Amino acid sequence: MIGLVGIVLNLVVVESALAGLDRVQRSNRLVDQLGRAQRYQQDVELMDDTLHAVFLEALLAGRGHGPDSKETLLGEVAVNAERFRRDLGLLQSLDLGGPTGAELRRVRPAQDAYVADAERLSRLAFRDPDAADAAHAVFNESFDALEGASLGITDGLQRATDQAVQEAAREQTAAQRRILGASAASLVGLLLLSFMLSRLGHRLAVVMGQLRAGARRQQFASQLAEALEIADTEADAYRIMEQAMEHVSPVMPTELLLADSSEAQLERVAASPAAGSPGCPVQSPWGCMAVRRASAITFESSQALNACPKLRDRPGGPHSATCVPLSFMGRSLGVLHATGPDGAPPGPAEVEQLVTMAAQAGSRLGTLRAFQRTELQAATDALTGLMNRRTMENRVQAMLAAKRPFALAMADLDHFKRLNDTHGHAAGDRALRLFARTISDGIRDADLFARYGGEEFVLVLPGLSVAEAVDVLERQRTILAGALAAAGSPSFTVSFGVTDSTAGATLDDMLRTADAGLLQAKSSGRDRVVVAGAGSSPHDHVGTTS
Repeated sequence: MIGLVGIVLNLVVVESALAGLDRVQRSNRLVDQLGRAQRYQQDVELMDDTLHAVFLEALLAGRGHGPDSKETLLGEVAVNAERFRRDLGLLQSLDLGGPTGAELRRVRPAQDAYVADAERLSRLAFRDPDAADAAHAVFNESFDALEGASLGITDGLQRATDQAVQEAAREQTAAQRRILGASAASLVGLLLLSFMLSRLGHRLAVVMGQLRAGARRQQFASQLAEALEIADTEADAYRIMEQAMEHVSPVMPTELLLADSSEAQLERVAASPAAGSPGCPVQSPWGCMAVRRASAITFESSQALNACPKLRDRPGGPHSATCVPLSFMGRSLGVLHATGPDGAPPGPAEVEQLVTMAAQAGSRLGTLRAFQRTELQAATDALTGLMNRRTMENRVQAMLAAKRPFALAMADLDHFKRLNDTHGHAAGDRALRLFARTISDGIRDADLFARYGGEEFVLVLPGLSVAEAVDVLERQRTILAGALAAAGSPSFTVSFGVTDSTAGATLDDMLRTADAGLLQAKSSGRDRVVVAGAGSSPHDHVGTTS
């Protein structure tokens, strides 16, 4: 009878243990699903940024300001769009349930429309840059909306993961208690199931350790993505990367080497605040083995036969290293480089975090550079490099709002049509660039100089009176004559009309007054400076200088 009771109790204990293990495994599967969802979501966020930036690159290239050919750039758009759709499909395939799953289903149509817009607008940028430029504002609104939704999904996934890990821990504890309670009724059951409990506890401890480590890595990746997202400048991004280096390991020398605007030189832009810089001597992106292979590389020892030559003969003796390339839209941006003791390179968890850092830094830095190029193109005149009319008007409006006095001059190249007709349009373009360069070199940093349209220019001189402005312009006319002689270019002269900020209540009033002075200079023989003031007729303030 006792034996029968023992068998029954053993069966109860076994069933209880199996049921508990089954619940733990279900919790484990949910945590695994959520971990995969977080990785896919990070890729989706990177693709959001990439597709936003690739449209800006296409717009620049469509206007003749980008280095990429149409085929190359549109090929990159197609590749990144396919990756975006792939990651969305993987994310949607996970059975997450709950509010996070519902939010993923709700935002999917907007994400599909976004990637389709990125492809359509990139093609439009080459066919009709003005239309693409006009659509940019709408595209930005779509990007901002998706960005907000993505942050909500990322936070939801992190909360769901934390809850699932806690639930798995509770299931483990409950399973152990059920086994102990049931087995206490039978010595045979106790002996049998103590072994099972030990095996189960070991398996659960391993699983929980892996889950917690994965959750920490996901939290690091999520926090880094959010921090980089609010970085408005490259300098901000460098500081965030330094904080991330210290988070990965405060004792591991780490540095970020980034290509300059020419993409030919690497320079150190960030290093671990605590452990310092490893001091890699590589000078160009293609001098780095990791960049050439386009993948992370770990070296056990700098003395190994196949170690990177840049690792050898450094101060401090032999060491190990990990190098992770940074890229954006297929372009090499630089490398993240970390070192460790000889024979003890950074571990798998550290390498994974370095790869995450490189991917997210590459996306953000590439996006910032694309924005900077776009903003520069939008603010400057392509031929002369001066600020354009819209930028000048915005800057002057700010000066008016601040009640800052200034002198204002309009300039026009004399007989410019004749110059074009006689010497060709290329000579006309050279004349415009030479004039722009000559004036720019002779004025203050605070002065504003813009190409207003065609051969017309506007010069704004903060804090100067009309008389002081005339002196400046007369000196520039003399310098221009010398520059023309030195350059051996076809000769030309310039006429100026000058006024100041008292000439009217608005910028338009001042420009009309200066233009009246310019017309008077033209009708009086050209190659001169004429002052025009509010309420008075334009008059020749000074004679010409030959």
